[in-house]
Amino acid sequence: MHENFKKAGFRGLAFKLALWNAAKANYEFRMKEMGLLDESAVEWFNDKPPLQWSRSHFQTFPKCDMLLNNLCESFNSSILEAREKPILTMLEWIRKYLMTRLTENRDKAKKSWCEKQICPKIRKIIEKNMEKSADCIPLKSDDWNYELKVCDGDRLTINLRTHSCSCRR
Repeated sequence: MHENFKKAGFRGLAFKLALWNAAKANYEFRMKEMGLLDESAVEWFNDKPPLQWSRSHFQTFPKCDMLLNNLCESFNSSILEAREKPILTMLEWIRKYLMTRLTENRDKAKKSWCEKQICPKIRKIIEKNMEKSADCIPLKSDDWNYELKVCDGDRLTINLRTHSCSCRR
């Protein structure tokens, strides 16, 4: 935008700063300031909708649900080799790359899961909770209620029908 502005004859630091101020801040206010420099500069902008170049007119909601583009950057850097190829060859290269990558990740996951149904991190949490639960002594009150004596001396009441516990209020 600035290069086109310069080509239209609006050169110099004052015009450059006025343009960037209009692009970054309140469009209407900054255009009045630009008009003080040169009214024809404001006319030059009249056929260019501020929705396309002024931040004050940009939409504020995100265009995708990811706030970071690290995933895109990583993917783009991995397909650099393919980007120089003709379109069909490039797409075939990317297809094969993705198939290989997904297979490698799947095999790595299978190896670390060791034929178990729960992933390793969750399995560690469950094992830790199982160790803690070995110190608890349940006492049945009736068909649905239990009193649980915990190793630190606390007593909790648990209702199996409502899936509630006195530890969660």
